[in-house]
Parts: sequence; C-alpha cells; structure tokens
Amino acid sequence: MIDLLRHGVCEGGEILRGSTDVELLPEGVDQMDAAVRQHLDWKRVISSPLKRCRAYAELIARRRNIALHIDERWREIDFGEWDGQEIAVIYRKHPKEARLFYSQPESFTPPAGEPLAAAKDRVAAAFSESLELYRGERLLVIQHGGTARLLLTHILGMPLSHAIRIDVPYACLTRIRVYHEKDEIFPVLISHNAESAAHLTSFSILQGGRAVYDVPASRFRGWCAGDRAQ
Repeated sequence: MIDLLRHGVCEGGEILRGSTDVELLPEGVDQMDAAVRQHLDWKRVISSPLKRCRAYAELIARRRNIALHIDERWREIDFGEWDGQEIAVIYRKHPKEARLFYSQPESFTPPAGEPLAAAKDRVAAAFSESLELYRGERLLVIQHGGTARLLLTHILGMPLSHAIRIDVPYACLTRIRVYHEKDEIFPVLISHNAESAAHLTSFSILQGGRAVYDVPASRFRGWCAGDRAQ
C-alpha cells in the first residue's frame, strides 16, 4: 500500500511554485496532521527534497520512529521562467501561452521549463523503484500536486492532457494498493481526497479592476499553485 500526501498550505500565496523552495506554514502542518491522524501503519516515509514536503516528512518520521528517504525525483515540476510568479501576473503578461499550458499541457512547456512527459517519466520511475525496494511495506510519499496528478495519469493509463482534471488540494491523501503478479506490478487506486474538506471551486483573474477570465481552481492546484483552503 502506498499513500501519496500533498504538502499543506505554504508561503507565497497564489503562485506557480514548482521548484521554488518555499516554507510550509503552521496551517499547512495542521492540515497534514489532520490528513494522517487516522493512519498509523506506515513503515517508511519518502519525500520530495523541497522544504514544503521535507519538513513534514522529517517531522512525521521522528514522531513515529520510521525510516525516511529523500528522493529527488518526487520534486515538483519545474516551470522555468514562470516558476514562483503569481498566477494572475502570468495570465496578464502571457494570456495565450497560459491558456495553452492549461488546455494542452502535454504539448506546451513554459519557457525554460520541464516538459510534462519528462516529469511524468521521473515520477513513474520513482514510484516503480519504491515498489521494488520496499516491497511489502506500507509507504507514505510526501510530494506535490503536480507529481500526484502525473502519477495518477500513469497508473490509470490516462493521457497527460487529462491530468489537469484531477483535483489535488492541499494535504490531499491518495491511497494506492499494489498487487504483485509474478513479474508484473498492478497498482489500483483505492481512494483520492476522501478526507479533505471543501475547497475553492473557482476564482477570477482581474485586469483593470474587472474579471477577465474565470479560472477553475482545480487547474492550478495540481501544478502547485496556492489554493485557498476553506
């Protein structure tokens, strides 16, 4: 059994975080505590190296006296020149490119950014290796919205263009059961976001004091933008 846990709310507000290494906020720690409270059986925690994941991974490993492994491949997608920028600013400065990124993410990459297919390959490799190295163990993987979406498209056989349709709010917990059949591995999605509270459904990009584009929040959460927990 493998559980994916997205980090909680962190510094920066409504930005495209990506490889920007921001801190987890106290509220984010509380969100993650609430998500894991009923789960006591993990034998190991694996984490992205970014602070918003690693800080909590170190905390829960220490609290529960379980092994901790940092894996660079679970880092968030690198958005290149857009990394760390406010979403509203990106839409204002690059409206055509921003719409392409969210409507055709498999074919459009932000300038100097990481292609989505490459990010998916490294996440899938990290997942597969963990299954081999820690076979039979219950694992907690603390990672990001984008990496969770990419892994789900991988195990469910979905096209990359559909990754944006999966809502991954802060502290979202996703459970995957893995079956081993001879030399084959068969992962099955058991639950996703079952314990999270209600989250924002949409917000508007403003220009000159008026709404120019109504943006579903789910489009941003998975690509590691800040969502507003309700």
